[in-house]
Amino acid sequence: MKYLYILLIIFVCIFACDKPKGKFDMSDRFKNYLKTDMFQVVNTKTLPHEYTITDKTAGYISINMEGGMTRENIRKFEEEFGSSCGMADCPAPIDMHFLSLIILVNCPEIEPMEVPGCDEYLKHISDQAQKDNVSGYIFIFAEEADETP
Repeated sequence: MKYLYILLIIFVCIFACDKPKGKFDMSDRFKNYLKTDMFQVVNTKTLPHEYTITDKTAGYISINMEGGMTRENIRKFEEEFGSSCGMADCPAPIDMHFLSLIILVNCPEIEPMEVPGCDEYLKHISDQAQKDNVSGYIFIFAEEADETP
């Protein structure tokens, strides 16, 4: 009888659950960033790694602070209790975890600031990048993009 229930649960999970429609399109994630023939934001990278929220941080903020899990509330928590990144052996506070945009450059590999239009492109996306708490940029060239996993 126990196995019948397990099979029933598997059946429900396979056939009754909503399945995603269509292919997930990563480009929607960066639709607020200008895409040109030469430049396109294709991904993000956090250095040294993604900031990991601990159970202690989440519990304290959800009970004691208004506004939910915001950077500002995490900063306040860290001011009171110390750095709280949950990644093993990481003493860095949230403000030492830097978000960078990965920008695909469609030209031969040269210094990014020597690519025609790079300065204007960065000026154009800077307001959105600031809203998204972006701290820097990583440039990859079309040849490198084909080699990345």
